[in-house]
Amino acid sequence: MRLAETCRLNPPSDLELAAVLLSDERTGSDFRALLDRTALVYFPAVSTAASGEVRTRTAGPHRIRFGSSRAGTGQVYVVIELVPATNAPSTLFVCGDGWRTRKVDLPPPQGGVIQIFLEQSDDILRSLRDPNAEVFLC
Repeated sequence: MRLAETCRLNPPSDLELAAVLLSDERTGSDFRALLDRTALVYFPAVSTAASGEVRTRTAGPHRIRFGSSRAGTGQVYVVIELVPATNAPSTLFVCGDGWRTRKVDLPPPQGGVIQIFLEQSDDILRSLRDPNAEVFLC
């Protein structure tokens, strides 16, 4: 049975996937290559001229921006703006230094916009704001 079929029938948990990607450089490299080929939208690392946390990421007409939530202290909203013709992504992957990969399941877009709320302390938020990280929407 092929790996893709095995994963479809018995998908690994996020923790199992993260453990494999961190433990084996070749698997991590292969996974990034898979993301490169299959992502609906790719946000590259931000220019080295950027300092500190990233406030906005752009990829052509697509954009990710961050803002403080009025709903609760310590919460940040992440808004993903997509052009209307884009197929709706269901998952966001953030690939940081080394082979560290983070995954977030996305809600369906409303009018080309996906919005998620994260805690200021969430590791995924730190990864999204890291100028060296790459973001893939799949």
